Amino acid sequence: PPPPPANASAAQARALLLLKAAIDKNGTLTAWRPGDEPCTWYGITCDDGGNVTAISLPGLALDGALPLDAGVWRPLASLKSVDLSSNKLTGFVPPQLNALKDAEIVSLMGNGLQGPLPGGLGSLPKLENLILARNNLTGPLPADWGNATTLRVVDVSSNALSGALPAGWAALASLRLLNVSNNDLAGPLPPAWRPANGIGGMEALKEAALGGNQGLCAKGGNKSEGFAAPDFYNPPCSPAGAVDAVPAKRAREPRLVDNQGTSAGIDPNKLKQTESAEKGAKIAVLPPPPGTNATQGDAVINILPAGAALPPGATPV
Repeated sequence: PPPPPANASAAQARALLLLKAAIDKNGTLTAWRPGDEPCTWYGITCDDGGNVTAISLPGLALDGALPLDAGVWRPLASLKSVDLSSNKLTGFVPPQLNALKDAEIVSLMGNGLQGPLPGGLGSLPKLENLILARNNLTGPLPADWGNATTLRVVDVSSNALSGALPAGWAALASLRLLNVSNNDLAGPLPPAWRPANGIGGMEALKEAALGGNQGLCAKGGNKSEGFAAPDFYNPPCSPAGAVDAVPAKRAREPRLVDNQGTSAGIDPNKLKQTESAEKGAKIAVLPPPPGTNATQGDAVINILPAGAALPPGATPV
């Protein structure tokens, strides 16, 4: 028989209990008790070596502020995914998250976080999905995020961010989805993001949402000289939720959408699974359901476990 899984270290257990004390003022995480094995706690995933690799606690009405103490985050450097979305968290996005050197997914969307975006997240060498939408964040888009060249998804929509679009983000060659809509951003669209000749910049970008930023509209309008729009584009002068297809590219590739017909804020785990599904899993494409804001040619991505039957109308991919 396989050996039993290793236990989490005492340092990781202490760090998780400090996190609980900070963000669980209502006592939701009753199973997180001193002396118990953290790898068995709700929302915690560990690898075979007992390292904590994921914290997944979305939608639990957790109430409090994320710790700004590096002593909480450093012992959790093995984390690959942090999902604290759709809670009641306040305070700042901790700059100390830059200790999570293995992090691939950070989702803090749908809380009451405030203050600036920490530039240090750009130093995370494996970060792919960064979801901070629907908070009360202010200040500029950090130029340092241009160093996070592994990023595939950035969603900071529906905040109060201001300033210009950083030209240095042109280095994000792996970025597929960018949503900065519904903020207070201003200035022109950097041509280096999407050069008209198609060489360099955000070469992998499939969808960009820039609407709901009046300052961008005033300066750059719906077009910027030398800026090549991606396949699906929500330009600065459009409402924040309206994503238009570039007609010449509509037939090339369906838009990846969730079950509400929009990829803005798409579940980062689902997007990651779509691009590299676990062995034996099926990926099916469904037409968009009626009553959503998806349009003809869009596709709903469904991840199905091995052996599951395809839903009616689904096409395996």
